[in-house]
Amino acid sequence: MGGLGTQAYWNDVETVAGATVTSGSLDLLVEGEQSYTWTALDLLNIAPGESTAKVLTLNNAGTTPFTVSITASATASVVALRDAMRVTVVPAGTVSQTSAVYPRAESCTGTASFGPAALTGSETTVLTESDVVDPWDSLTICVRLHLDLAADNSTKSSTYTPTFTITATQVAP
Repeated sequence: MGGLGTQAYWNDVETVAGATVTSGSLDLLVEGEQSYTWTALDLLNIAPGESTAKVLTLNNAGTTPFTVSITASATASVVALRDAMRVTVVPAGTVSQTSAVYPRAESCTGTASFGPAALTGSETTVLTESDVVDPWDSLTICVRLHLDLAADNSTKSSTYTPTFTITATQVAP
């Protein structure tokens, strides 16, 4: 029989390592903070026909662009006050003050994305697609509270507390 021998093939194995994939982040800050109490919107002794307006800054401290939606609700010591208070939300708006003394009058310049309307439930407004907040950028919103001129005597000496829940949602790739 012919020569039977062993057949061998050379081989070599190499390992490639070092690829790391790190996820980004989505981090909404309000006025630079994770949790914020908005006392700037406070107005004592508001009378029918008066209003206050303030600007709130939303910051993107993450690495992912996002859009913003705002859900607003309110509590009041009497239902009539809740129903008589009008809320307006204006993205990228600024405050315009026409009177600092009675009747106090402030408004928001720009186009409203919500209101003026009463917060009788949980109303949600989604700001427009152009209001994308890129990483390390910010968006301002102006909020106006106005006590309807038709507010009756049952609203006297009452308290009103609006709550704004702001949700950041990643922009679709």
